[in-house]
Amino acid sequence: MTVMEAIEAVDALEPNQYDTGQKMAWLTQLDGQISNEVIATHEGRVRKIFPYEDGDEELLVEAPYDHDIYVNYLLAQIHNSNGESRRYQSAAAIYNNAYKMFTSWYNRTHMPVSRGTWRI
Repeated sequence: MTVMEAIEAVDALEPNQYDTGQKMAWLTQLDGQISNEVIATHEGRVRKIFPYEDGDEELLVEAPYDHDIYVNYLLAQIHNSNGESRRYQSAAAIYNNAYKMFTSWYNRTHMPVSRGTWRI
C-alpha cells in the first residue's frame, strides 16, 4: 500500500478537513514507530523513514495487515483531532488489534537481532 492509497481509502470512508500533508505526517510518524519498535529489532531489512512527501512511497506494513493498520490509524487521528472520543476509541481499538496481529506475525517470522554473546 502506498501513502496515497491509504489517504484515499480514509477520505472515501470519512470525508474530513485535514489536508494530505497532515495525513502524510501522521503516516510518517506511524512508520517511524513501526521501523524502530518492530523492524529494527529483527534481522533483515531496515529502512530509514523520511517524511513522506509525494504519496508514491510504499508504507512499511504489507498485506494483509496494511489496510486495518494504516486506515484505522488515520481514522483514529482524525477522530481524536475532532474531539470525537467514541469514534476515536472504535478506530483505535481496530488499529491496536491489527498492530498486535502484525507484530505477532513479524516476531514469529523474523529472527531477532543478536545483541551479543552469553557467557556462563
